[in-house]
Amino acid sequence: MKVLQVVALTAVLSAIAGHVSAQSAYYGVGFGKYELTADFDSIYDGLEGTTDINGIEGIWGVEQTPYIAWEARLGVGLGSDNMVLHADGESAETDLEYKVSSYFSGYFRPQYKGSNLQVYGLLGYSSVGGEVSFDGENEDSSDDGFSYGVGAGFIFSGVNSLNIEWKNLAKIDGGEIKGVSLNFQRRY
Repeated sequence: MKVLQVVALTAVLSAIAGHVSAQSAYYGVGFGKYELTADFDSIYDGLEGTTDINGIEGIWGVEQTPYIAWEARLGVGLGSDNMVLHADGESAETDLEYKVSSYFSGYFRPQYKGSNLQVYGLLGYSSVGGEVSFDGENEDSSDDGFSYGVGAGFIFSGVNSLNIEWKNLAKIDGGEIKGVSLNFQRRY
């Protein structure tokens, strides 16, 4: 199913790219630091778990107009982290380990660009594949849903930009993955 989503979004972006000039397409790479927050209220009232997730992503996009762009992002998780449980003001690290294996996002990107500065929003859809490990047992997990964020960037040399973003990568069953990323983009 994820392969079909990637193929469909690639086809849509390619069709849009055919209608815009080559100067308005861009690609990039980014590094993100995210936090997964999971809600375990069904086990204990007020119980939640958190874990840190690092990821690297490739970015491809096209500008339909100076104020509207469309983006596809494909990312992979870097390593895994143990979940920390929080309840009643106390915290405890567990042996429950979470790892993001990959994620795919498609975004509508409203934007405003000055000569050296750009600001933009991200509104779209993400699909996240992960793995949960506990006591030697592994289980694959997959979630998808609405994704959103905001970003700002410094434009230099006319075609390059260095951006910082905050985004809610995905809402997952009983939680969400959100954080910040730093990325480099180049227009071609």
